[in-house]
Amino acid sequence: MDHSAEIKKYVSCHEKEILEDLFKLMKIDSSFSENGRDAAHPFGAGSAEALEECAKMMAGYGFPVKNYDNYVIAADIGEGERELDILAHLDVVPAGEGWTVTDPFSPVLTEDGIIYGRGSADDKGPAIAALYAFRAIKELGIPLKKNARLIMGGCEELGLGDLEYYFEREPHARYSFSPDADYPLINAERGISGTDIKTVFTDEEAGASPIVSIHSGLRRNMVPYSAAAVIDTAGCGLDPGAIAAVAASVAKRSGTGIEITSDGSVVKLDVRGVGGHASIPESSVNSLTCLMEIISALPFTDKVSETVRAFSRLYPFGVYHGEAVGIDMEDK
Repeated sequence: MDHSAEIKKYVSCHEKEILEDLFKLMKIDSSFSENGRDAAHPFGAGSAEALEECAKMMAGYGFPVKNYDNYVIAADIGEGERELDILAHLDVVPAGEGWTVTDPFSPVLTEDGIIYGRGSADDKGPAIAALYAFRAIKELGIPLKKNARLIMGGCEELGLGDLEYYFEREPHARYSFSPDADYPLINAERGISGTDIKTVFTDEEAGASPIVSIHSGLRRNMVPYSAAAVIDTAGCGLDPGAIAAVAASVAKRSGTGIEITSDGSVVKLDVRGVGGHASIPESSVNSLTCLMEIISALPFTDKVSETVRAFSRLYPFGVYHGEAVGIDMEDK
């Protein structure tokens, strides 16, 4: 029997509740944090709070919920053998910078029907959609031949330690899917190069460099919105105005915003790009690779600066497929 019409009507009638439940979760900063992290909160206070809030929702709708030590929560529907696992997650990447429509944890629904806020698409929105699929089936009395389990994780964005913990304790269902990203199906994902590049400088080499510090990035799967460098021009014969001219030229070509401040011989460069998910870097503007290009164009000859140039050659601004490091490849 086809139940699609009554399910569609159910969802339409519960739209207000769906948004209320989603916004409850979206208001929680559930990114991984050392704040409050302990044996009872393995991924930090925020992740555990999101799991607890969602468990309360699920129990309120009549589903028996099991909390696996704040790694994941899970609820079943149907009887008999478990045939399907639905894998969602309630953690998010850090808020980042550059939000315009709203603050990251103050969700809004605009007049044109778009929800803004961290986690709306990845993955609290899809998680709530899956929960309401369960509610619709249960409350409409639609019979199921086998069991399905909705599993909500607390650390998908930082390595899937949540599911590792869960599947050490529970068997896999025969089938599974994840309501995440371009649901309902992604055939393949862009390759990921998780590379650590480490160079050790002597005190003498570090002290001889005008580059005092470089900072950028929050997570490996985020294109950095901002990047900052501090340069001390004392002793290198370079006027701060020359740095500003190089920075302005690169900024114009790259589409980034650059703020330059100076205090005597010390110059600070703040680059503002467009943040985004690392799976679609061409939709973002990488502030770090832009900053590397600026520094590489300055006439410094010390070992630290040469290392920055080498990094910039490996990962040049505006190149997204690893061409320079020799990993640009594709298959059918």
